[in-house]
Amino acid sequence: MGLYRGRIDGNRTRYMFHDGQQWYRTGRWEGVYLVLPRGSRPFAWRPESPDGGGDALGTLVIDRQLRLPDAHAETAVLCTGLPPRRTVQATEYDGVPLRIADQIARSLRRPLNHTRETR
Repeated sequence: MGLYRGRIDGNRTRYMFHDGQQWYRTGRWEGVYLVLPRGSRPFAWRPESPDGGGDALGTLVIDRQLRLPDAHAETAVLCTGLPPRRTVQATEYDGVPLRIADQIARSLRRPLNHTRETR
């Protein structure tokens, strides 16, 4: 089981994920999320205001050691059109609705932590 990198035609890199039974072609960052330990929680969502439901806006926070796959990062950026903010500990995407942040996390098979603190 794991994520493997190989070269095709001498110069193109391809990533493959093996789940113990079958091989799957994947992108680098999608594969990284697939092989993270079960208990890891790389995503957090911080609300902009304390009262908000599924349409509430907030900040999607990703562990600095990880990166969102391109399609997921574009989705988070398109919520406001602003680029992510990088801190020492995390990459932060402002203005992401809770339901979008949750879908991003679930599509990468990870839970979304909800923090109570607001900006």
